[in-house]
Amino acid sequence: MEINAVNRQNRIEQSIRSETRKKNSSTGGAVSSSAGARTDSLTLSGDIVERLKEQSQRLMALFQQDQPVEKKPSIWDILDGEEKTGDGEAGALGEQIKTMERCHKIAARIMRGDKVPPEDERYLMENDPDGYKLALAMRQPRKHPKKWESVLKDEDKKQDQSQAAESSGEEAVAESGEASGGDTSSSEE
Repeated sequence: MEINAVNRQNRIEQSIRSETRKKNSSTGGAVSSSAGARTDSLTLSGDIVERLKEQSQRLMALFQQDQPVEKKPSIWDILDGEEKTGDGEAGALGEQIKTMERCHKIAARIMRGDKVPPEDERYLMENDPDGYKLALAMRQPRKHPKKWESVLKDEDKKQDQSQAAESSGEEAVAESGEASGGDTSSSEE
């Protein structure tokens, strides 16, 4: 089969060469670089051409004006503006983004096999439990792990400690409620 395919290809090439020789001899020997090569062509209707011309003229008019083009604010610009005022959805969104950045940094350190402070692990566990599980599952043991300082700022540490204290206080209340609930039911019987 390969022999037939190669022979067929050789015959096609010979026919193309002979056609180009005929064209070259008829044009006076000028060699065309695209001779024998097939080209694609695109035809546009008059309406499309007019629309494209109008569009290019409008763009040129905008660029020729000395007025600066109004830039749409990015999410980071919005977040910076909201941090100054301290209110709004963007401020809450910015805080969530910062929390996720911290969580990603802590998770990356855990996955590398480095040692992170316990408060960082707790922060990751509370704010991104799936990320914490993934980081532990993908942890690569190291002979000499690097000991990292905490990623959290003082404010985050205080919030983390207050949340831990609240949750332990709630657990203590729940345990005392269960104990008193058990005592009352046993005394009634």
